[in-house]
Amino acid sequence: MHQAVFPNLGKLSIWITESPDLTARVIPFMSSGIFRLDIKCGEAVNDRSDWDKCLVPLLDHARQTCPNLEHLSFMGTGLRLLTTLDKAFSALIDSCTHLMQFDISNIALGPLTVRALARAPRLLSLTVDNQFGDDRQFELSSPDMQGFAQLRKLALKDISIHVATQFLEKVTWMLSELTIKVYNDELPFKSVQDLSVALNECGRSLRCTTIILVDKSNDRRRRPLSLYPAILQSLCQSNHMRELFLQVESPSAVDVRDTDLEKMALAWPDLRTFCMTWTPADKHPRRSGLPVAISRGGLWDEAALTLNSLVPFVEQCPKLEKFSLTSINADVPYRHRDLLPTGLQPLALHVGRAEIEDPDSVAEFLYSILPNVKLSHNGVGHRWSRWAEVQNKLSGLQAPQKDSGLSTDPPTN
Repeated sequence: MHQAVFPNLGKLSIWITESPDLTARVIPFMSSGIFRLDIKCGEAVNDRSDWDKCLVPLLDHARQTCPNLEHLSFMGTGLRLLTTLDKAFSALIDSCTHLMQFDISNIALGPLTVRALARAPRLLSLTVDNQFGDDRQFELSSPDMQGFAQLRKLALKDISIHVATQFLEKVTWMLSELTIKVYNDELPFKSVQDLSVALNECGRSLRCTTIILVDKSNDRRRRPLSLYPAILQSLCQSNHMRELFLQVESPSAVDVRDTDLEKMALAWPDLRTFCMTWTPADKHPRRSGLPVAISRGGLWDEAALTLNSLVPFVEQCPKLEKFSLTSINADVPYRHRDLLPTGLQPLALHVGRAEIEDPDSVAEFLYSILPNVKLSHNGVGHRWSRWAEVQNKLSGLQAPQKDSGLSTDPPTN
């Protein structure tokens, strides 16, 4: 056992990107007082196996001298997770009975490491980023998994949708915060549905949710991706939702409707932030030169998502602060004005593309349900840029009204 250079050191960050041999020089800095250990190492341009040989002693010393670790973070650039390194990680995690947060990126999780994380009695937060391993490592870890007994916060970023699904199936505790960014060569309905089923058990207490679905294919002929019931139905099981960010990057069209948003508003009375974005529809010229919208991104039915979708949120979500959609149909018959609710919250409304025929009518509708609404937009192009006219009209409606001959200025002494 070595003598620590700084016995009272609480946080230690190790960043080695040139020579694996340098890992031995940081060993004297480890002590029993360290509660956070961050390790970043590896070379993006050179995958060298000797990194494995040098990191194992470093992790072994951490296991022997840092029993009070609460936060362990590891980033390995260009490293392969060999069996010896997998064993060292597993042993370190098992020895840290106080471990509450574990972050790993740019290196595949080994089966032994996954098992150790599942056994960790106090693990509250887990971030897995940029995994390039195959799915078999999770299948191998399934026999003795104990289900991440205390996990509250889970982030799975830049991994395949199949790995994310298998991971969620092993989480038996109720998550309160979930971030998922998954990709696939194609994004069929079956894969999204499997992910939704995996959310059924662990997603019932979610409060903050970010889901990003990335489809890397160029197939524009597939059927549209229906977000409800594909994935939104599982999320609606939680009546604690406060923040939802849902993003779809796909050449396929997205099928989402007013009725889908109404179900979410009814399920989430405490909602504060609602952001739903998708790849805007591309337009390609015909041979005649006239642009035509093809089934590439965008909404499957442009008329199915309207400004009426705001009404249930005004009625059911009094704490709503932000509402954002990529595109919306702003020219539809609205509900009878006498039956519309009025929300006093200063909602930040952000909208993208929308073909607007009557800006005054749109502004009057928004003002009738949300007198204090703060409108922003990124609409560009023919008819889409008329959001600026809506903003101007809305500003006029929200301006203090002055009666003829009367002043609203406060009296002065």
